[in-house]
Order: sequence, then C-alpha cells, then structure tokens
Amino acid sequence: MMFPLAVYIIILSFNSFSTYAIHLDEERGAADCGRPGFTPYPSSNDCKCIDNAYAGLLLCPFNNGTFEASVLRGTWLGNYTVNGNNEILGGTSLFLLYTSNHSIPLPSTWEEMRGGDYFCEPFHREGVLCGSCQSGYSQAINYYDCIQCSSDEAVANWFLYLSLEFLPMTLFFGVLLFFDVRTTSGPGTAFIFYAQMVNTCFDIGLDNILIRLRPALKNLILTYKIPYGIWNLNFFSLLAKPFCLLHGMDLYGVLLMRYISAFYPLLLILIVTILVKLYDRGYKPIVYICRPFHRCLAFAQRIGNCRTSAINAFAIFIVLCYTKVVFIGFDILATNYLYNSKGEIVVNNLPYFDSTVSFSSPIMISLCIATALVLLIFGFVFPIILVVPSFLQLGYRLTKWECFANFMPWGRMQEFLQQFHGCYRDGTSEGEREYNVFSDRRFFSSLYLLIRLIMFLTYAYTPNDAYQYSIQTVLCFVMIFLLAIFRPFKKNRDNILNISMFCLLGTISSLMAFNEYEMYVMYEDISIYLLLCQYVLMICPLVMVTIYFTTKLLKRFSKNVKQCRKKRRQSNDPLRSLYGHGQNNPQSSINTEASEEELDKDLPDFLDFTEETGRLRERDSLWQVIQEDEEEVKGSDGRKLLSITEATSYGTIITD
Repeated sequence: MMFPLAVYIIILSFNSFSTYAIHLDEERGAADCGRPGFTPYPSSNDCKCIDNAYAGLLLCPFNNGTFEASVLRGTWLGNYTVNGNNEILGGTSLFLLYTSNHSIPLPSTWEEMRGGDYFCEPFHREGVLCGSCQSGYSQAINYYDCIQCSSDEAVANWFLYLSLEFLPMTLFFGVLLFFDVRTTSGPGTAFIFYAQMVNTCFDIGLDNILIRLRPALKNLILTYKIPYGIWNLNFFSLLAKPFCLLHGMDLYGVLLMRYISAFYPLLLILIVTILVKLYDRGYKPIVYICRPFHRCLAFAQRIGNCRTSAINAFAIFIVLCYTKVVFIGFDILATNYLYNSKGEIVVNNLPYFDSTVSFSSPIMISLCIATALVLLIFGFVFPIILVVPSFLQLGYRLTKWECFANFMPWGRMQEFLQQFHGCYRDGTSEGEREYNVFSDRRFFSSLYLLIRLIMFLTYAYTPNDAYQYSIQTVLCFVMIFLLAIFRPFKKNRDNILNISMFCLLGTISSLMAFNEYEMYVMYEDISIYLLLCQYVLMICPLVMVTIYFTTKLLKRFSKNVKQCRKKRRQSNDPLRSLYGHGQNNPQSSINTEASEEELDKDLPDFLDFTEETGRLRERDSLWQVIQEDEEEVKGSDGRKLLSITEATSYGTIITD
C-alpha cells in the first residue's frame, strides 16, 4: 500500500533537486527568449527548453529532431508583476483540468500567449490562473464551468436549484424528524465520517473533473457521489447540466450559496422550535395552521417520540453542518502559488479559486475575517463543548473542587450531549456508578470532529496532491492506532467497524497517490483498472448500509403491522376506554373535526396532542399505571389530562 506513495515522493524529490541544479547558472529571465518555455543561458546565445522547469510543470518532448515546449494539463503560464518587475511565472489551476489532453503545447511566440489567456480562452476564462469568467459569462452553480447566463432563464434556474438542493434537504429533515433516525451511534459515526471524506478530500472524481474528462464514467461516479453527498448536504445538482443563477455571479457567490445551504437545516430546526412554542402558548394562527398536520404528527408519534426525534435531528444536522461549513471555509482561505522557471515560489498570497485578486485586497480581507470568525466559532468551539464533560470529571476527581461539579451540563444540555457521547465508554464500569477517569473515552466525539478539520487543512494548504494524500494516509493510520489502543466504543463491534473504515480510507488515499505518480511522474493517463478498484472500495460500505437498513425497516414495518392487527382484534382496549372512544361510550360517534377543534380550544399543547392521539404503542409500565389509576388520572370533566412526554421519559404521570 505504501510502496507507490514512497516511490512517488522519492521521484518527485529527485526531479525538484535536478531542476534546481540545472538552473544554478541561469541569470536572464524567460521573457528574454522569443519562444515561450525556452530559457536563455549566459554561456551561449541560444534559448533552451529545460524539462521540469516551473516546478515540474514544463515538458520538453523531442519531436522531429527539435525540442517542443509544452505544459502539463492544468498548468497556467503567463505574465505577473512582482515588485514592479514583469516576470513569466507558472502555476496550477483547477479550472484548466477539464481537458482530455495530457499536455498542452505552447505557441511559438509570446504574443500568442496573450499574458496567459492562451490557456483560459477555451474555458471562457481570463486573468491570473484563469480565476474569473470572461465578460458575458457567469459561474455555474453546480460545476466549475463559465457559461452564458440569460435573464430569461433566471426564474427557471432558481426553481431548478431549489428543487435539486433545498427541497430534498427539507424532505431529508422531515424524515429524520418524523422517523426518529439516530445516526450518532457507533455505526452511524463511522458511516457519516466515511461518506463525508470520500465526497470531499478523498474524492476519486477529482472535484468532478473525471466526469468531464470521461463522460462514460459519469453514471458510475454519480452512484457514489449522490448517496454519500447527502451526508455532506450536497444533493442532486450534479444530475443537471451546468446552469447559473445570476448574470455575473462569480465563484465566491457560489460559495455563499453553499454557506446558505449549510446553515439551512439549522434554520429549519429554529423555525420548528418557534412554531412548537407558539402552539403551546395557544397562539391562534399557529394552531389553525398546524391543524391539518395533526394526523401526520400522530402517525409520527406512533413510530417514535417527538421530543427525542427533535434532539436526534438537531444532533445529526450539527455534524453535517459542521463538516460543510468547515470545508467551505478552508476553500475560501486556501492559497495558490506561482513559480519561476527555477521552481522557486515567487507568489504565495493568491486565493485558490480566484487568483485575479490577492489576500491583501480590501474585499478579500473582509471576506477572510468573516470566514475566520465562522471557523473559530463553529469549527473550534463545538469540539471544545463536546470535551468539556470529560475535562470537568477529570478536574473534580483530581482536585475534589465543587466548582467542577457545578459546571457539569444538566437537563436538556446533558440530553443533547448524550447524543454524541452515548456510544462511547463514559468511565463507569458496568453495573456500578463509580467513575474511572482512565476509561472515559467521550473525548473521541470531539476527536472525530478535529480529524475532519485536519483533513481539510491538508486539502487546502498542501502544495500538491502528493503531500495531501501522504498526510491523509498517515492520519488514517494514526486513527487506526488510537482506536486499537483506546477502544473507545462500548460495543466491540463498533470499534472493529471504525477501524475497518479508516483502513479503507487509508487504502483509497494510497491508491490516489499512485494515480498522481502515474499522471505527473510517468506522464500516463489514469488507469481505468485502478479507478475501478477505488470505486469498489468506496461503494462497499454504501451497499452494506443499504442492505442493513432495508432489512431493519422491513422488520420494523412487519412488526408494526402485526401490532395494529392485534389491537384491532382486541374488544376491550384499555386505551380506547380511557379516552372515551370505546364501543359502549356514546362519544365514539363524535366526528374527527369536532374532537380536533375541542382539543385545540382546551389543550393547546403540541407535544401532548401528538402523543395522546398516537398512542398505539406504549410501554408496559405505562399500561399498568393507566389500568390501576384510571380514576385518578381523569380530570373533573371526565377527560384525561396526561403528559405522555414526561411519562415515557421519566416513568411518571403528571395530572391536572
């Protein structure tokens, strides 16, 4: 696994050393020669093409008895002013990789280069490293293409974008909220981390470049990018052709839209929370708005507890939003480099996506400050919050100071943190309440977030892909070592599952490093067999998870159907008699609308209503209490007033 990676690093280092040694006697600049790619030497009047110049980006193939200069795919070569001097510099651009040619031949004169726009014009781009679209073209929202954006298509494009991104996200939110899906368990932690990594910095599709290079592989790559992309809040926009939203939108406008989609689930949670609070206080407009959804809410309560589902959904979206916000933030702060013919870095303060401006410009300074604040608050504060309970427990056990115990999370905050800490060993031995600080592994929930941050740092700031994949492979093996030593999960199968997940990621990263070796050292195209091998490794967890959840949902559905049939066959249903809907009760003839209106008028408690109308599945202890204390739980008007939330959560019944 590590052999191709080591070979690639050794050869890359040798090429860098030989390039530097060749240029020791070079004094004049490349602009003094009449041909691009050729460099003058003081010992002769001839200009020579030096292979691997510009940090290995220049190629000098020998054809028909002469040397011809060309550059690797994705290379930009042009004029750039440094300290008042106009120099010929080169660098790599993400936007120039959308070509099937391995190398691009250079023209015979500098006039044809047009300051570097020679490389940009086929892609309708211009500027340093082709960072901006040409006049009359706009940045596509779903690909890195510059396309013509007509105002007549703006409404249709906005509708398409909302349908492909925000509508599926809303439905996804509803599924998690209604069906009480918990993915912060041990297997869920492994699968979500794996899905987010293979869709970002372990992407074999090379930022959707491979889709454009080999259209035949598009459907194959989308079969893993879309299912995994859901867990990174990227849905179905890749299914559409490149389209734009606004005329003149640049790439930072696209990143802003991705920021909005990242925070959209948190906005949904806030809206739902406000609606529930207003309903509980009897705010009439909200009561009438929510009335048509009573049946849906009752159905949701049959499947699970609404309060628990809301907390689970909030915890899941915190993880999903965290990953997307941090990834976009590092995309904005990522840097790009320009090299001279000796391979030395001359300019290192250019933004990765739009190198036509520098980080020292006023607009980039304000943008970087805002992005840094978001990363600081959202990227670093939340992992610290997750590690606070373990830190406070450790401080209390070592010092016995009461202040540590007083700051321990309580109530709903503790219930929220339990969504992240529940699958880890908490320091208490089985069957005992004694805390052992050396067996507390809850800090791993914070470590999983920090390892995401480190992966994205390597993705954004490493000088080339070889170093990125090398560091990522090392990080995967470090996590394997930590998981094998600490065994943080309560269930041993979860430890094995997470170790296997990091083994897969480490293998994929090593194969991607070998791809880089094939393309940029051996000057060969991507091996289709190696690509298929990576694809199989990526798709295996998705197939296993699909089979597992399909089987589980079928069993759960079959169990619910059997329970419903059993309830219908029972003549003396204690729940129906308690609500006054039994066969011998005259109130059973009251229609559904009248009962709903009466409930809205007398009991505007949102959760109580959804729980009371959906009580087809309750705990045995609650059934016993209902049967034994039926008379005590009835109000003065003979109607039961019961908070099922408290009863099911804490085993007690609250009566009015």
